[in-house]
Amino acid sequence: MLLQWFSSRFLRAGSIAAPRPSGARRGAAVLSLGFAVAGLAASAPARADIPAGERQVLVDLYASAGGANWSNKTNWLGAAGTECTWNGVTCDAGKTHVTVLKLNFNNLIGTVPSSLATLSELTQLNLRQNELSGSIPALAGMTKLVNVDLSSNKFTGTLPSLTGLSGLVEFRVQGGQLTGSTPALTGLTKLRYFYVNGNKLDGQIGALAGAVALEEFSVYNNQMSGAIPDLTGLTALKLFDASVNQFSSIGALNGLANLETVVVAYNQLSGSIPSLQGLGKLRNFYVNDNQLTGSIPPLGDLVNIEQFYLSHNKIGGQIPSLAGLVKMRAFWVYDNLLVGSPPAPPNQTMAAILCPNPLRNSPEAAINQAWDNVVTGNQPWSDGCTGSFDVTPTVRDAASGDPITDGSTGTITPNTTQILPLNGSVQFTLTPAQGYHLRTPIDSSCPGNRNGNVFTAGPVTDYCYVNAVFVKDAVPPVDGVCGSDHGKTLSVPPTNLCSAGSASAVAGNGPWIWSCAGSGGGATAQCSAEKAGRNWTVTAVVSGSGGIAAPTTQSVADGAVARVTATPDRGYALKSAVGCGVSAIVPGTTSAPVEVTTAAVTADCTVTFTFTAIPLDGVCGSDNGKTLTAPPTHLCSAGDASGIEGTGPWTWSCSGLHAGSTAQCSAQKAAQTWTVTAGVNGSGGTAAPATQSVADGARATVSAAPDPGYALAGAVGCGGAAISGNTVTTAAVTADCTLTLIFAPAAHATTTQFMNVAPSAPRVGDSVAVSVRVSDAVFAGAIESIAGTTAAARDARPAAIPAGTVTVSGGGTSCIAALDVAGNGQCSLHFPMAGVHQLQATYPGSTTQGHLPSSAVYAVTVVDAPTSPLAQAPLLDHKGLSLLVLLLCGGALWRHARR
Repeated sequence: MLLQWFSSRFLRAGSIAAPRPSGARRGAAVLSLGFAVAGLAASAPARADIPAGERQVLVDLYASAGGANWSNKTNWLGAAGTECTWNGVTCDAGKTHVTVLKLNFNNLIGTVPSSLATLSELTQLNLRQNELSGSIPALAGMTKLVNVDLSSNKFTGTLPSLTGLSGLVEFRVQGGQLTGSTPALTGLTKLRYFYVNGNKLDGQIGALAGAVALEEFSVYNNQMSGAIPDLTGLTALKLFDASVNQFSSIGALNGLANLETVVVAYNQLSGSIPSLQGLGKLRNFYVNDNQLTGSIPPLGDLVNIEQFYLSHNKIGGQIPSLAGLVKMRAFWVYDNLLVGSPPAPPNQTMAAILCPNPLRNSPEAAINQAWDNVVTGNQPWSDGCTGSFDVTPTVRDAASGDPITDGSTGTITPNTTQILPLNGSVQFTLTPAQGYHLRTPIDSSCPGNRNGNVFTAGPVTDYCYVNAVFVKDAVPPVDGVCGSDHGKTLSVPPTNLCSAGSASAVAGNGPWIWSCAGSGGGATAQCSAEKAGRNWTVTAVVSGSGGIAAPTTQSVADGAVARVTATPDRGYALKSAVGCGVSAIVPGTTSAPVEVTTAAVTADCTVTFTFTAIPLDGVCGSDNGKTLTAPPTHLCSAGDASGIEGTGPWTWSCSGLHAGSTAQCSAQKAAQTWTVTAGVNGSGGTAAPATQSVADGARATVSAAPDPGYALAGAVGCGGAAISGNTVTTAAVTADCTLTLIFAPAAHATTTQFMNVAPSAPRVGDSVAVSVRVSDAVFAGAIESIAGTTAAARDARPAAIPAGTVTVSGGGTSCIAALDVAGNGQCSLHFPMAGVHQLQATYPGSTTQGHLPSSAVYAVTVVDAPTSPLAQAPLLDHKGLSLLVLLLCGGALWRHARR
């Protein structure tokens, strides 16, 4: 075969292109050509497309990870220049660098060499589901990495630094034996997925600031401690899972408008639950099995909440309103310190456990019946709850016993009714106001004791009260004492009146006099001050009604004049102005303002104005005579409007003032239609039409189109709505209105994925192994580690792995993969033809488990199997090639000699 290949490509081509010598000359020429070709072949080096250093990294990995036993090692350790054909290795377009290393599910056993860090052009590194151990090599120099998946191995040591990996989008190292803290994610502005769950991490969560694209973060099932950091800057975050660890506190969640799932159960969290305001997309909230205290924050913003778990904590206070939380499916708050009566449940399809807690029945029987249906179905919801009791604090008058709420005698803190569990206690601080003291013993129906001004009520076994009574102290007489303005010459009235005692009103315009009355029988001090300069005060007043005068007071230098403007009310005119030497004026006939001037002012004086009524005719406003769609509003431009009569046409009048005439006005009514707008609260479906025009008094019909996995749950607005299937009909429409549809999930969505296709570039007839996975959409990516947790931890999380089969088809072949408990499945395909084939993996869903169907596609290129032994030249070293050339040339010489 080798002789045929060489002859067809070299000797035959040479014999066609060159002249044919005869006899011995032909033999010598052929022999010379043979030696020349042999020498050239011996001296030409083998060509390696990628750098030698990158080839060495691959060889190192093969040696350290047991390459001889790999499931697929096609072409590995082939001649230089073949590296880009090795299974799992992908190069750039010029085949000058390794860009992808994908050896997942390939039976790699051993370690990863440190030289891997020199693959500076690598964008994807996938060694998932092998038996690799030892430490993960440094990644800091691999600055072009986009995807890293080292999950399901046995790595030890710490997680590598991710500093400088500015293009990193996905980082997964799940299910190993790593320790230490998570690396800082600062500066990783493209990172969307970070999963390190299922290890033995025992440090803290590294800095997250700056990871603005982060959507999913999971450190579930480790041994991490310390505080969960503030997440407020991670505005793209959808899932945060730090459950089954030893964290001590949780930071703020403010501004996380895209957050859908928070799982921090099974930790050692203390303190309060953070505010949940603004988390309109939150669906799942798990803080159960911690040491949280405080109260449940307001839940009104959680319009999409479905799962709410906070059992096994120390949370007190009352359960807040659940109104509007129509999508709630699970409400687990048992084994806390909750008191009082629960509010009404938001729906009758949810599941809930409220007891044990110190809760008591609601005074409303309907609310108790609703909880009975939700919690047990046939037993009282409060079975297992121990009840709670009101302790009412009040400050009362010492003489009458009436409540005092203004704090004038003293205060009691807290001052609102406290709800306590059976045998609970509460401390009240009783603080007297100045000049009062606490009367003892304390008037209380609660058992308890006093220590100074602190009264501890409890242990309580029934409703009770605590009354605080404060008694006025006996005080000695205190004389009044004039303040620092006493005896001074001032340019403005005095303000520092008394240094002791109560000040009277200041009399005079300068000089000024006042007094400082003593207390408790003390003497009253008489005080005064002189006025500086020769300024006089001119005061303007109005006698009766009909207008105003301004300014009301002004300071005028001695001998100067003052000017005052009189402004009549509508229907009035200025009649007279008297005082301060004002000249007589002619009474006015209109409501126009009039300015008057005083004579030279030589003392404080007053100008008195009077106004007289003048006739004012009524005048219709701008709506008179128009055709309107709504009742008129611009009724009168002059005069007082009467009430509007009629519903269209409308009539009204504008009455004049002070004997003025009355104008009669009217407007016609235009034909009326109303706009009905249809919308959706949250997600789950659409409403159509979005807007429609409806005649007055008619009804509007809207069609609901639920998304897959959702159903129409209700409709509000437009005066009420009737629902028939997916058709919603409003009440009679008499104004513009909005009809809002509400959808709720009908089942869990699933995600189907191709995990591996090996070999990646198969030939016709090859056995092609296909690996697929089906997972729950909420917890995709973390589900594979659930099997390694405790049973209690798994019970606290929703089932996230469907069962069943996946059908894989395409390219003229198909197979069925049975799913294991982790949602993984495999099957084999045999392609009958070459070409680019689209494979489709279809999961049909499960009605029994409530899982929806899903599918995925994958493109695979199938090549023809080799049909000729001459398709490719065999590879020989230089010595072998030289020997071959000599043999061929000798044979050719012998044939020429025979001719």
